[in-house]
Amino acid sequence: MKKWLIISASVVICAVLLFVGFINFEKYKLKRDVEEYLLMKGYKSSDIISITTHYGKLPSFGARVIFADEPEVMYFYLEDTDGVRQYATPANLGSDKTNSVFKHQEKKY
Repeated sequence: MKKWLIISASVVICAVLLFVGFINFEKYKLKRDVEEYLLMKGYKSSDIISITTHYGKLPSFGARVIFADEPEVMYFYLEDTDGVRQYATPANLGSDKTNSVFKHQEKKY
């Protein structure tokens, strides 16, 4: 009985560790790929304040990017079979302007 409990607990712990490791790896990979994508698009590292990744519903993994020349706006990126792309309308964090022109919004998302 005790042996069965130890085996069950070990399996559960391993499953949790694998799941957490998978999520952290995917977030790391997405952050790296988004940064590489932005550098390929002509941005410099100094143009980017932050790239943060998150795990959610849809998309499962997404990245939020804030640019140095527009620190009040958050841009959203994901990676799918076509590669990294911007999705959704940028979020204006620091102002109540709803019809803003966003400097880094891509034409098609």
